[in-house]
Amino acid sequence: MKSLKELSFNFYYCLNIGDGGLSSLSKEICTGLRGLTKLNLNFCYCERLSDWGIKNLLKDIGQNLKKLNFLVLDFNSCVKLTDRSLRTITSEVRKNLNKIQFLQIDFRSCPKVTSGSSNLMRKDLIQCLPNLQSFVFDGKRIFEKSIEPASEK
Repeated sequence: MKSLKELSFNFYYCLNIGDGGLSSLSKEICTGLRGLTKLNLNFCYCERLSDWGIKNLLKDIGQNLKKLNFLVLDFNSCVKLTDRSLRTITSEVRKNLNKIQFLQIDFRSCPKVTSGSSNLMRKDLIQCLPNLQSFVFDGKRIFEKSIEPASEK
């Protein structure tokens, strides 16, 4: 299992998962599977998650998954999340996950997340990720790096 490269968890509508469960999960994933290159986490409608849980999750991911180049974080309709979660994600990605090539983040229907913070996050992440090929935010493609065809000699 330690050689696993891709992992996807779907906690869609798991109303009983909260910050404690998220913390336990992130420690298991991040310390036991350091070779992961692709991580897809769907916490859509997990209404008990808070900024504290997201902070711990991103800290564990940033400190342990250094080979990660594909990251999907879906927090659609997590009603307790605020702009603080956006700042945490931006900070950890900038500091520890700058090899990311594909990034998808979703905070749709999170009433405490403001459009101003969303706009800042999008701009900041595009600037701080030199290897970024594709960035999808709230279901919209924000950035797609076009691949130049090799020139013929």
